[in-house]
Amino acid sequence: MVFTIISLLTLVIIANLQTARARARDSQVRSDKQRIILALVKAREAAIDYIYPGVSGWQCLKSSGSCFQGSGGSGGYNGNATIANALAPYLPGSVIPSTPASPGDYMYDSYLYNPNVQVPDFFVSGTPCAIGITCPMLLWYQEKPIQQSECNGVVLAPTYDPGTYYCLEKLPK
Repeated sequence: MVFTIISLLTLVIIANLQTARARARDSQVRSDKQRIILALVKAREAAIDYIYPGVSGWQCLKSSGSCFQGSGGSGGYNGNATIANALAPYLPGSVIPSTPASPGDYMYDSYLYNPNVQVPDFFVSGTPCAIGITCPMLLWYQEKPIQQSECNGVVLAPTYDPGTYYCLEKLPK
């Protein structure tokens, strides 16, 4: 009887601990996402041509390496030192935050960024930009459903990682 009660209490405590950890990770992701967006905006404002740093196409927000799983489980996108150098002055410790995901997750190690997403190439419906206009976008995720109020763009359902939700957020133009 005592063993059963202790086992039951242990299960309840473990479940609550896992929920608290997921909430803490999601809170950290939202905070990091806001710092990244602010750094991208400041880098754009400091640029002579007033454009976001980086080249056209999806890039990991880190100086080198890959992120996201591509074919065969390897990284699907690469980091870009130009972006990392442009953002460094506007981030604490000159470090771009990394995601709390692990290498086994579809999205791991980095936020994903594209300074020129062509619409409607990427979206079928619910476009956050005008048709035919390019938009700068940041892709981030959480372990709980993302509310539309938290995402200035499109909320994507958990397609690749069960229980992981993505937001493709439009950056200020």
